[in-house]
Amino acid sequence: MVSRETSRRTFLLGAGGLGGASRSAADTRAVGATRRSAPGQPAVSVPGIDTDHRVRWTFETDTAATVYPPVRTREALVTLVRSRSDGESQYEVCALDAETGQTRWRRELDGRSTFPKAADGLVYVVDGEQLRALDANDGSDRWRVATGTLDYRYVAVGDGAVVVAAADGRVTAIDAAQGGELWTTEIDGEDRLVGPLLDGERVYLGGTGGYYALGREDGRQRWVARTPGEERAWAAEVQDGLLVGWSNEAVYGLRVGDGTQRWRTPHERLPPHPSMGTVTADTVFVWGQSLAAINVRTGEKRWTFGGDADRGYGIETDGDGVYFSVGDELVAVDAESGRERWRADTGTGNNYWGTVRDGLVYTVGRTRTAAIDVGSGDERWSLDFEDDRGLWADVVGDLALVATQSGTLYAVDRPSPLATAPLAAAERFATSPSGLGLFGLLGAGLLGVGYRRATRATAGSDSDAEFGRLDRLGGGPVTETYRERVRTPDGPTLVAETRVRDGVDAETRRAVADAVERWADLSGAADGVLPIREFDVGPDDDPVPWFRTPFVAGGSLADSWPVADRERVEVVSGVARALHAAHREGAVHGRLAPRHVFRETPDETRRDSITGDDVLVGDWFLAEVSADARDATDPYAPPERPQKSGGTPRAGDVTSPEATGASMQETDAASIEGDVYRVGALAYHLLTGAVPGPDPVPASDRNPALSAELDDVLDRALAADPADRYETALAFDDEFRWAALDR
Repeated sequence: MVSRETSRRTFLLGAGGLGGASRSAADTRAVGATRRSAPGQPAVSVPGIDTDHRVRWTFETDTAATVYPPVRTREALVTLVRSRSDGESQYEVCALDAETGQTRWRRELDGRSTFPKAADGLVYVVDGEQLRALDANDGSDRWRVATGTLDYRYVAVGDGAVVVAAADGRVTAIDAAQGGELWTTEIDGEDRLVGPLLDGERVYLGGTGGYYALGREDGRQRWVARTPGEERAWAAEVQDGLLVGWSNEAVYGLRVGDGTQRWRTPHERLPPHPSMGTVTADTVFVWGQSLAAINVRTGEKRWTFGGDADRGYGIETDGDGVYFSVGDELVAVDAESGRERWRADTGTGNNYWGTVRDGLVYTVGRTRTAAIDVGSGDERWSLDFEDDRGLWADVVGDLALVATQSGTLYAVDRPSPLATAPLAAAERFATSPSGLGLFGLLGAGLLGVGYRRATRATAGSDSDAEFGRLDRLGGGPVTETYRERVRTPDGPTLVAETRVRDGVDAETRRAVADAVERWADLSGAADGVLPIREFDVGPDDDPVPWFRTPFVAGGSLADSWPVADRERVEVVSGVARALHAAHREGAVHGRLAPRHVFRETPDETRRDSITGDDVLVGDWFLAEVSADARDATDPYAPPERPQKSGGTPRAGDVTSPEATGASMQETDAASIEGDVYRVGALAYHLLTGAVPGPDPVPASDRNPALSAELDDVLDRALAADPADRYETALAFDDEFRWAALDR
């Protein structure tokens, strides 16, 4: 996948003089309070985790100016500032300390400029008729290259080269470190090239004549794909061997090797501009005559939304939802179905309304900026501009950034993704190194399902209920799980039905079938085990297993964390008792992770009285199947668990001090002690906000509210030597509850 930074966007620019200063959060105007989570929303107030938005600093120009969206270097945010004097635009590059907002350096430019780029300690900026490379540490010139007069340039940086596309048909590659020209190519008959897009072998561009591919090494034209008439084309992304882009009239999928057209999907009145579309791993979302979702592989138009009277701008997606502005409203629709989820009156009305990150939509309107929950549309935080007007909003790292038309830039600390991101919106965080360490198998499990947290009714009359498959809950490399409504003697009931994917090999299907049968037997004998209500494994020679479990409206710990201190303790206690009940039946879990722990109660009125009996543990007998099916992390792995043969230690894994090389399930004792370690790791994680490492610091060092007695309990559960741990999960639970609840 090839991506572009948000900063490629252009926007209407303000006017005024230049010069600026920063101030700390203590000097800023008042901000709105963070809202407490409603039932089913992401948890807040988790120890060790920042859960609030706070203004870290503001940067203010002396007089009205336009501050562009910045790029991030190692220690600074580098932004372009535009002002006007005597009717002329003036540009300046400013580097602001990311922690304090203080100006580290600033450089005036001689001519017109666009958004800067940053890579490998250099900042690249267009300056009139030249491209300049500035040292990211002090702003000094490293090199300048003449490029000619251009109204608009698009610049791409990658693999040691800077590629500049000129409107007159010239494409130039420049050595990123030294500034020497690597090659220049002129495309005959092309007078409006836009947006170089880079992959390992080629440079892709759009223009009035179609799409072009040049060699990365020599700039020679590899192929051209003409569009009908004079359709202006935009090259958006490379996905699965296809160049995906759009023109005024259609969306295209072209084979990257030779430019042949795999599909063309008509979609009228579609501006060839990056803000009018976005591409995910399997879908192109574009706004033209309507919002359309188009299959990346086939070009099939899956759904459309809205129309001319409901024209949207600035498409953003988190994989689960699609977000855009329509008039003065921000609209969210479901990415799978195109059904509208919610609308919020934000005062937005352009392409630069904001972005979505970690379960929150950051938006800017006329007089304020806000963070909105992706699931409900409820406002979680806001900041008023008083007499100022908003210009743009973006997210860079841990900061939400908002600019106003007067030339003020606000840098706002964002909450930890752990405190805000629901499963459906957490993919970016969950697949990052820190996210893998924190959540482990979040959303990527074999059969463990992360349930959507929206409150859903489980009862009603047969006459008004929709039966059958309702929506997809999740899946992994082997299975997919769907929410379904079925008829029962007690009335309509929601269930989660899991089926093996098509194409899974027979050996894996047999292993899953065996696990399902054993899980079903266990759920009838052990309390606290997520029950299998119905299942079928198919014929012995060709098993195709499927099973149904209750739809647990409270969700899993992968969806949201408990809010109250007592509830976190009760969740751990419930897990420990479920493990002990299974151990008494001769079963071990072997892969306990947040996604396997479900809470039956989503009702806020019962939160304070929740007990361990409301906790269910799922995904039994699947440790070895899961490990073989996917090279995934195991967040609570005990020290004695070996790495996969030939594998590299991953985030959340712990290197074995004993280096036994023994399988986790060779003996019941070792497996039981491994489960004891895992429930201890879950307790440490819930109470401190951190996954314990090979030699974890005392829990009270991370959360001073915890007692020394609780430190001792967790230290024993997490002992490196299995023989030093509690003999049973129940013994751990007894001492854990006494230390945690002071009884």
